[in-house]
Amino acid sequence: MLTRLPKQLPGIEEILLELGRPPAHQVAKALHVTPATVRRWIRSGRIPRPAHLALYWLTHRGRADISLDMHNELIIVRGLARALERERIELQRLVQHLTTIGHFGAANDPVARSARL
Repeated sequence: MLTRLPKQLPGIEEILLELGRPPAHQVAKALHVTPATVRRWIRSGRIPRPAHLALYWLTHRGRADISLDMHNELIIVRGLARALERERIELQRLVQHLTTIGHFGAANDPVARSARL
């Protein structure tokens, strides 16, 4: 999961431009820092990575990254579900086959009967 973090982030100016140039006090409130801190980040062009990531995920590119990850994971999970369904069907066939060939009417019949079969 941690390998999905973006390696390259756009600069803070680019992020803020995409977010519609919110005032420093709004960014500060969202990140729980002071407006002076946000202005310092903008002036220096340097921002702590956690704050940088928090703002990045609000941008179109950040949301697109999340959407792509979700799409790819959905494809993987759907494939896994299909494989498990095929395995369930095959195991059900095997149980039915073993039930058929192993039913001798003994009182201690080793094959459990299931109403779902």
